[in-house]
Amino acid sequence: MKHFFMPILISIGLLTSCGQDSVSGSSNFVCASVETYLDSKAFALQSAASGGSAEDSIDATVGLLSQSVGDDSEAKFIFDKFLNSMKYWSQEVDSYVLTQNNGDLTNASAELEKQIDEIVPLCEASGWTFRKGWR
Repeated sequence: MKHFFMPILISIGLLTSCGQDSVSGSSNFVCASVETYLDSKAFALQSAASGGSAEDSIDATVGLLSQSVGDDSEAKFIFDKFLNSMKYWSQEVDSYVLTQNNGDLTNASAELEKQIDEIVPLCEASGWTFRKGWR
């Protein structure tokens, strides 16, 4: 599964770093990942449904991005908030697989959406413009 994500990560990196200094490039890289959070969710759900772990999937996709954040404190702040949100959600997905408690899964999804709503202005303040209809 990791081999599938590498072309996506490389493409995001190339698109977000073109013509950017390293600081704004790092923020753009993180915010591009936020913009594609639904893809990360889908891969994590697929992993959990096939007997794997949603959390491991998030670690392998979103967590892997930490190597590209660098020393930019703004990008690191946004990234950490994003990663923590995705990890919390993925842990709840893994818990759901064991307990089948729909309420917990619904609450975790609502919390993730709330967290994404809080991250969006941070990305926009760093200069990122989200595509229309990205959610």
